[in-house]
Amino acid sequence: MSEIVVLQQEDKKGENYLRTVFNVVEQRLKKQEQINKYFFSDVVQNKQLSSSFIADVEKAKGLIIILSSMEEADLQAWVSHQKTVTGKIILPIIVNQEINFGIKTKYDLKLFVSCVGRFYFLDGIYVYDSNFLTPVKIEKEQERKINTELERFLAYMRAV
Repeated sequence: MSEIVVLQQEDKKGENYLRTVFNVVEQRLKKQEQINKYFFSDVVQNKQLSSSFIADVEKAKGLIIILSSMEEADLQAWVSHQKTVTGKIILPIIVNQEINFGIKTKYDLKLFVSCVGRFYFLDGIYVYDSNFLTPVKIEKEQERKINTELERFLAYMRAV
């Protein structure tokens, strides 16, 4: 059983889109993999959690990042822990309202993470608010796409 760290941005305005995506990820992986979940804000603000995050990422082969935008606080999480992701397989899952904003978020993330050196950055997946039937239920097709990307992610983890 390998370890996977999930770094998730917190939902804004009480929406549960990011949590819903995490639930899909957790449902698919929890039987085979050990999942350690952290929020960007906790990693930045809490020194004890920050140390725990570093230790977990160092042990893990893969890192799943669930976010809707790259904000300054999220960048601080990367700045303080950038060497930790070296050699890791990274799967970004972008949850957003607009394709252009989602692409910009992924580009910002990839550009920022690229400064840390060697890593494996998978294409990832975009999930749009319109793909949710309600803030707590995602469309079956979108869930299938997330599961397909997770299968690719696991295949890369096994190969490395």
